[in-house]
Amino acid sequence: MSSKTHEDLRLRLAALDSMTESQRAAVLIEVGWERLGQPTPGLLPFLEDPALLVRISAAQARWQTAGNPEELDRLVGILVEGLCSEDEDLALAAGTALVQMEEPAVAPLIHSFQTSGENETRIVRVLGEIGGPEAVKFLEEAARSDHSEVAEEAREALLELAEEMEGA
Repeated sequence: MSSKTHEDLRLRLAALDSMTESQRAAVLIEVGWERLGQPTPGLLPFLEDPALLVRISAAQARWQTAGNPEELDRLVGILVEGLCSEDEDLALAAGTALVQMEEPAVAPLIHSFQTSGENETRIVRVLGEIGGPEAVKFLEEAARSDHSEVAEEAREALLELAEEMEGA
């Protein structure tokens, strides 16, 4: 990245301090899309923002710009926090970001399901959207869960994945 581009990005991120929560989140998402695959360390402080929406947006942007496997657990953790939020809009934003992460999000999501005990049906729904062998294996186990809502969500996800496979 040129020094001018780097300076423009630095100034743009510095300007976030004077913006509302939703404006900060929108700019972070824009930066993520503009800088796909380009490491952007300037996003790191926003992973600690007090506003969950901003942390979700920063996690999504960080994954898009770096895709750094060492950060995966931290980024997925932030997104799972959002997914488990009582705020449906935050949960949707976080779920969408997790689905966009695809296969790398599966193992941390399964771990979160096994350890958190919160909003398990949302985690199952996201795993169903992601698909893949590891997610399907987990969904098959979850379909036999004693927790009826989890089992039902897992069965629905497996059915949808099977229908997608038939249509492919």
